[in-house]
Amino acid sequence: MKAQFITLLIFCTLFFIACDKNGEPPLTTTPPTSQDNLGEANLGFGLSLLQELDKTIPIDENILISPVSIQTAMNMAANGADGQTLSQILTGLHTAEWDLDEVNQRQAAWQQILTNSGGHPEVLMANGYFEDPNRINTFEEFKQKIKQYYNASVEQHDFNSQAAVDNINAWVNDQTKGKIDKILEGIDDEEIAFLINALYFRADWLEGFDPNATSYRDFNLPNGNQVSTPFMTADRLFNYVQSEDYTALEIPFKDETFSLTLAMPSTDINLQQFIKKMNSGYINEMYEEMSENRAIAYIPHLDLSYKEDLKNTLIAVGIDDAFSNSKADFTKLGEPLIGPRIFITRVDHKSVLKIDEYGAEGAAVTSVGFGVTSMPPVLDFNRPFVIILRHIETNSLLFIGRVANPAE
Repeated sequence: MKAQFITLLIFCTLFFIACDKNGEPPLTTTPPTSQDNLGEANLGFGLSLLQELDKTIPIDENILISPVSIQTAMNMAANGADGQTLSQILTGLHTAEWDLDEVNQRQAAWQQILTNSGGHPEVLMANGYFEDPNRINTFEEFKQKIKQYYNASVEQHDFNSQAAVDNINAWVNDQTKGKIDKILEGIDDEEIAFLINALYFRADWLEGFDPNATSYRDFNLPNGNQVSTPFMTADRLFNYVQSEDYTALEIPFKDETFSLTLAMPSTDINLQQFIKKMNSGYINEMYEEMSENRAIAYIPHLDLSYKEDLKNTLIAVGIDDAFSNSKADFTKLGEPLIGPRIFITRVDHKSVLKIDEYGAEGAAVTSVGFGVTSMPPVLDFNRPFVIILRHIETNSLLFIGRVANPAE
């Protein structure tokens, strides 16, 4: 049986020239070890993004972002920044303790760790820089850095031609194996360059779920209504914790380097209060408190899609000068040829997430050897919850989100 868990993410940072009318060689460095990765910084950054989105997105809507992808794209953008713009980016990304060269080295090692899965899970990350040389003279040092540390491709196009849109969309389509066929509808006159990160993830469960046990059950929506949706279920050993604040369940994928976590607040705490509590220490403590015990788990199918302009979210976490047409300092990116200043006007983020029963063996999994004198705990995720897909060793967040309605 083919893997039935598929996640796809496109992240696009668009650099624009303000439209108001009034040769060095590559650096030679030694990549840091896995202990020096960006995982913990990414955990803090991802949680801060979720908290900001949770404040502004209506409570009945789902949220799904990829902090790994966002951080990678913003780290690339940081190489074009200077002064306070650079300082704000590093602080917002939780990497202010390092200078930019150190961030780049850690990024190279981090990206290698996340994608070095030996074929399973299938984790693919691609970075691209697309420019119009008639609109910007991009400095060679910037190109060399993103090539060396981010393995980024660099392409030149005539943005006045439809072929530029078609070629960039073809790159997106190729990097996501046809799951996302386009990121651009067109290119505006003020657009000079695009930084794009694409992340693709596909994996089997370590232990699958019996599709014959899947049944429709009620999920309780934030507004008090209910929706009927398929729930998969299993009675077996799970890694989980039940505390006064929440119930959290971690389900590993086949090679046990990545896992999916569902965290649902207790009935006297709403999801917004729960998310507000989340910081790196809170999440790390949650995982430390988990232990493997028998439980009956009910987990809804998920088939989520999400699109968001993260401009205001990034401003809320302190990255604001980068979006200002009067303050942005991207003087290390290049020389604009059609306007006075380079700044970011929007940050488009797309993600798709699907979860169902099938795992590594694609067969029913039946628990054996348990006594029947007492019923095990029931972990019923029939209320809004937080979802985390992480790389276990580095604690990096490939995905984090809020599930308000699994039927959408």
